[in-house]
Amino acid sequence: MGTGVREDDYWGSKRLPSRPRFDLWFPSIRADSPSGSCLSVDGLFTPRPRRPSQPVHLISCEPAEPLLALLRHPRPQDNGSILLQCLDRHGRTMTSYRLELNNVEVRPSVLGGALIDFTLTDPGDDRPTLAARAVWEIWSDGVPTRPNQWAQFDAAGRSEWLDLIRVGPYGPQGLSGGTYHLDGQHVTDRTGLLLALGEALLGPGANYGRCLDSVQDHPAAPSPDTSWTTSVACPTSRRP
Repeated sequence: MGTGVREDDYWGSKRLPSRPRFDLWFPSIRADSPSGSCLSVDGLFTPRPRRPSQPVHLISCEPAEPLLALLRHPRPQDNGSILLQCLDRHGRTMTSYRLELNNVEVRPSVLGGALIDFTLTDPGDDRPTLAARAVWEIWSDGVPTRPNQWAQFDAAGRSEWLDLIRVGPYGPQGLSGGTYHLDGQHVTDRTGLLLALGEALLGPGANYGRCLDSVQDHPAAPSPDTSWTTSVACPTSRRP
């Protein structure tokens, strides 16, 4: 059950009463009036913890003039954001992040020369997670060609893997008809299902989207007469 607070301007009052009362509304039972009331709700006014802001460190950057112009500005946060692109060893863009230029700290690079290091102490919400590093290491050699390489990662790592597929070079080349083998032995969550489905139909490094709705709406999805060979490993459970 969810709770919320709304302003009650009955009789023009703008203050919370000394002893508030809470009404319980169940539209499916009584849509026009409260179905009950209570004197307190535990946790309603408990502040939610804020997500800690972890800095992003860019090491040994060779800045071009547009970036230098932004950094020379007395208030760089007024100039928007920068696009950080992650490239593999062949120069292909694997993914990208837009980072806000808030509270930038610039210093000479630890590698010397004309390079610089700078830190975004408040990079914003669009930023790589710590789980991305191990995933990027695999993709840095190119788009994976072996199936189930994503299976070694937890939920955060699989989400990062799915991000790389979404921006990868594969197009919607799904096939209809025929028999497909969906290896489900590593499908333990929704992301794993999407990854296994993409590999079964399109091969490693390809998918139909980040949700099941995109799979359903995809014009190249298999036709109803498509047959499947499914291998799924299900954990055993004991019932009392």
